[in-house]
Amino acid sequence: MDIVRALSEGWPGSLWTLEGDDYSGLIWQDAAPKPTEQQIADKLVELEALEASEAQRQAGVKASAYVTQLDDALKNKTVTQIKALFDGATAQQKSDLLFYLLLVRALDVRG
Repeated sequence: MDIVRALSEGWPGSLWTLEGDDYSGLIWQDAAPKPTEQQIADKLVELEALEASEAQRQAGVKASAYVTQLDDALKNKTVTQIKALFDGATAQQKSDLLFYLLLVRALDVRG
């Protein structure tokens, strides 16, 4: 458990020292009540969830930019030209390209 991070984020400004790297080494020197080990663990879970959410948001932004890049690259291309791009692509690029083409097709059908 990253107790230092949890304490810094969950109890900012509190006075404490830590001997070692677990709760048993936490010396609470603040007037506020010392958080329990469970409260610290819960704060760490909360922080990890926030990090995961931010990572997912950033991945969405990156994917959106990539779709725009693919859109620009594929504008006015013939089926033969797109096939040539696909044949020369890496496995990840092929996956991205197929996803893009399915997305465009879905949007065209709805449009």
